[in-house]
Amino acid sequence: MLAPISGLISGLKACTADYLAVCVCDMQFISKALYAHLMKVAKQHRKETGNIAKAMIPYSADGEHPLAAVYHKDMVHALELSVKQGVYGIRKALPVNEVLYVSVEGNSKIR
Repeated sequence: MLAPISGLISGLKACTADYLAVCVCDMQFISKALYAHLMKVAKQHRKETGNIAKAMIPYSADGEHPLAAVYHKDMVHALELSVKQGVYGIRKALPVNEVLYVSVEGNSKIR
């Protein structure tokens, strides 16, 4: 299905900030604290490595959550290339070396 990746691409193109927080409409228990935590991890990563993370994807025992994540606006290029290549899944479109997978397991304050 093309809808999730197309929505993410459209959001990133419209975004005027460096990062875009995304959340699908059926995640009623999501919190602002999750996004604050993801950004904290991104800032720490940049401080430690000098590299900008292009996406921070939360994960827990039930899997990764790329539709409750934070994306750098530059990620739009990788996503558009993926669609041009016929790959429509967000997980498959993400460049492995530019993505931080952030555990939220056991932290009820950010879930």
